[in-house]
Amino acid sequence: MAGLDRTAALICRECSLATGGCCACPDQSEPGFPISPAEVERMAAYADLAAPAGGGADPRERVVMSAPNNPEFLSALEALLPRHKKAIAALFPAGGAYARPRLTAAGDCVFRGEAGCRLPREARPWYCRIFPLWMRGEAVTLLDFGDCRLCLETRSPVEAMRLLGMTALDVRTLFAAMLRDWNINP
Repeated sequence: MAGLDRTAALICRECSLATGGCCACPDQSEPGFPISPAEVERMAAYADLAAPAGGGADPRERVVMSAPNNPEFLSALEALLPRHKKAIAALFPAGGAYARPRLTAAGDCVFRGEAGCRLPREARPWYCRIFPLWMRGEAVTLLDFGDCRLCLETRSPVEAMRLLGMTALDVRTLFAAMLRDWNINP
């Protein structure tokens, strides 16, 4: 149960230090969430904050990497966005590739630091700004992410939003902005 002295920033920092949390993907073959071209540009403006992890001289290559539109990725994305299967099929054709945040050799997001994400909040990908909250129809929900300490320490989306300093309108607005970046009608 979340105490009054606990904040989302503290919970997320503890999680990140202990396990890497949602900012780590040790098995780099696991699907990630796609980053839109607009998000790539926002992140690239802060490429100097990224840990060295390959890529070229182009700031975009230093902050994102390509991953295959394989069946696991497509299935995971369709599960997150079940109302948008046609749009997903058009945006992410089988056999193609999508952009995701670049990972270090250890599987950490290049922006993961000891105190959490080095990116200013407004430059972070939409998914990262919303997580662990999500939209299911008109309802704000918590994603079922078993290792997320914020999910484990809160009992409801309302409690998670309170700790994150967000409202349901904030979540809806961010979610709609994410869909618009992909030219998906919210």
